[in-house]
Amino acid sequence: MRTLHGLLRASAERFPVSPAIADGERTIGYAALDDLSDRLCARLFATGVAPGDRVALWIDKSWLALVALFAVLKCGATYVPVDPRAPRDRALFILGDCEVRLVAADAAHAAMLDEGGIPVLLLDEDMLAALSADALPGLVEDPETAAYILYTSGSTGEPKGVVISHRAALSVIGWAAGAFAISPGDRLSSHAPLHFDLSVIDIFAAVAAGACVALVPPPAMLFPRALAEWIAASGVTIWYSVPGALMPLAALREVARFPALRLVLLAGERLPPALARWLAGHVPQAALFNLYGPTETNVVTAWRVPKGFAGDEIPIGRATGDAAIRIVDPAMRTVAGGERGEILVSGATLMTGYWHRPEQTAAALVTLPGETGRWYRTGDHARMDGAGALVFLGRADNQIKLRGHRVELEEIEAVLLRDEAVSAAIVGPVDDVRLGAVLIAAVTGPDLARIDTAGLIKACRSALPAYMIPLEVRAMRTLPLTTTGKVDRAAVRAMLAGDRQ
Repeated sequence: MRTLHGLLRASAERFPVSPAIADGERTIGYAALDDLSDRLCARLFATGVAPGDRVALWIDKSWLALVALFAVLKCGATYVPVDPRAPRDRALFILGDCEVRLVAADAAHAAMLDEGGIPVLLLDEDMLAALSADALPGLVEDPETAAYILYTSGSTGEPKGVVISHRAALSVIGWAAGAFAISPGDRLSSHAPLHFDLSVIDIFAAVAAGACVALVPPPAMLFPRALAEWIAASGVTIWYSVPGALMPLAALREVARFPALRLVLLAGERLPPALARWLAGHVPQAALFNLYGPTETNVVTAWRVPKGFAGDEIPIGRATGDAAIRIVDPAMRTVAGGERGEILVSGATLMTGYWHRPEQTAAALVTLPGETGRWYRTGDHARMDGAGALVFLGRADNQIKLRGHRVELEEIEAVLLRDEAVSAAIVGPVDDVRLGAVLIAAVTGPDLARIDTAGLIKACRSALPAYMIPLEVRAMRTLPLTTTGKVDRAAVRAMLAGDRQ
């Protein structure tokens, strides 16, 4: 298969009446999804969208959003998902930066663009139902064209667009479909929003296999019991999300069993050992995988967590598919086994580059001496364990200097996460009028009453040098999250600093 939309066409031919999307009470079959996206593609062509254009999707995730996504791809255009919760100014920056031809939006977001001067196509059920079955021109099947652009936070304060080609996306999808033996009988949860790279595997791996994409309903995103009930009732066989999405379930006194669940795939942030052990006890039939990969590469390592795992840190595993991994020192020399270094990634899954940012692209995609291939500098640190699996050690930019000592903040957080009661931990330097800069930690968990902050400091004393021990650990009911469901590290540290003043 050469393109992502080609996956839909093939599954529509093979499994025309099989469910492609389950969105609440609505189910869309493969032939229907193919037809609806054809009709919307014809409408996009009629409005002036041409191959190579960018089309923004500013809409909550739904069956309608997925129809629009495939319609854009069929045009030979690139879809640019905009965070539905993004402030208007950030959204307008993204729309202007990638020079969108059109914004496909629901009514709420279309109203925010009245004065923006950007063409808008209002997406709703009535519009889709009224579309005619106009003949389509030949679909673009070039695997090198950009399939989507995902905007991530930039070091300059402005978001930057990560450009992913059809070829790169298909490399990840092909690996996932094979590695997890996804079949037409599977139902994959779709938890991540479209602007988060986790959404790529659940949508397109399902479509590649003729499986069903089951959209997690909004109430289940907010309330743990509603999520547990949805997983049990929906018949989901493969769950895929950040670990934080499932951690609240461990706080429920009674949780329905999930007999249909055969795989739990977690990515996007550290997997707390406590969650791995809870899943092993509550969903013993499901295999648990810890996945790793930045937006610029999608998933490039995986590790199956063995039953009875009792370690303090869960590896991110070995290279997947055709990805190649190296751990290097600052001089770009491969480090010895067990030594810390930066993760470099090479292979077909790499991004094309950052949209209209050649200098940042050149800094991120490097060629090593004596080689011709490109390697992506992740900025993540890891080491190789004795079994040849990578152990994630944190971000290079989460390293600070404190009173002359180099401190890896995520090393401290990893110690805090060893506690069964802790589901998330953030450590940050905070100015203190008496002591100068000090380390403060914020932790949370399903049951705050079980968090022993004094015990956590004691655990740090047992595992870390004195200069890395937090002066204070604060147990908080919740930690602020980004719109992709990860803990918002910057917001937590700003909150800690504000409380200290």
